[in-house]
Amino acid sequence: MVAGSITLGTIIILNTGLVEILKKINPSEKYVPVISLLTGILLVFVYRYMPNVNLTIAESVLNGLVVGLMSIGAYSGVKNVIQDIK
Repeated sequence: MVAGSITLGTIIILNTGLVEILKKINPSEKYVPVISLLTGILLVFVYRYMPNVNLTIAESVLNGLVVGLMSIGAYSGVKNVIQDIK
């Protein structure tokens, strides 16, 4: 179970980085949460096909939504802390 948690944490980090790259390509900020959710679902579906991972489609979608929401929250939290320090 710990290995799965570490892997989902890695997917959150990858999703945050991927969304940041996509933000540089498309300057519109209003679509960033939707992009984050969709890339989160996509990354979890890729993770689903790794060996020793048994996720149903519903679990994959739910985990993808959690990954997308976590990456949005993590980025927002870090950004707010940095702005408060400055």
